[in-house]
Amino acid sequence: MGPFDRVAAPYDRAMLPLEWALLRRLRARVIPALRGRVLELGAGTGVNLAHYAPS
Repeated sequence: MGPFDRVAAPYDRAMLPLEWALLRRLRARVIPALRGRVLELGAGTGVNLAHYAPS
């Protein structure tokens, strides 16, 4: 387990209040509207990845 793996879960837990208050609704609205090729910079723990189309 690398250093990133040790901080990923605590980071996601710390972000949970903001996630529920704002980010999940924003993400659900913005990501499906994206078109063309998308490059996500600074993907962090990857919470956005499930919202992208598989192609």
